[in-house]
Amino acid sequence: MLRTLSFIVAVAATVSAAQQPTPLTSDQLIDICESSTVVEASKKGDVLGWQPVEDKAWKKSFENYNGGSVDVVGWRRGAKDSDGLLSFWTSTGPVSTRTCSLYAPGDGAALLSAFFSHFGKPSKLDKFELGLIADWERAGDVVELSQTGDLLSVSYTARK
Repeated sequence: MLRTLSFIVAVAATVSAAQQPTPLTSDQLIDICESSTVVEASKKGDVLGWQPVEDKAWKKSFENYNGGSVDVVGWRRGAKDSDGLLSFWTSTGPVSTRTCSLYAPGDGAALLSAFFSHFGKPSKLDKFELGLIADWERAGDVVELSQTGDLLSVSYTARK
């Protein structure tokens, strides 16, 4: 009986671990954020195994605000947005942009190191007791990384 119960617990733990989507690596994040189109970002993001997210109210609100169209794709790592939320969109209108954003728990220092390797020295870097803020500006693109506690926020915006 004890051996059977141990086997069931081990199988359940394995199945549960197998069902968890993989964590997002810094290379994957940069690759998705540097996509040129929503279709390209979708192909790269779908391999994560995260749940697709669609927010029609946000899309309509943004289109009303910007006076143009917006194409958007998004993914959620777990049941809640706080488990990790990644989105990518392109917009036309008075403000034509390509934007990628991530909100997720994570290691800001590790991501800062990866961004430093990829983007070079940040334009601004402030480290404080509970986190950090870093910005990179290059050829019209703006990359912002912030961490407060264990929550990361990344925004990568490119003007078209």
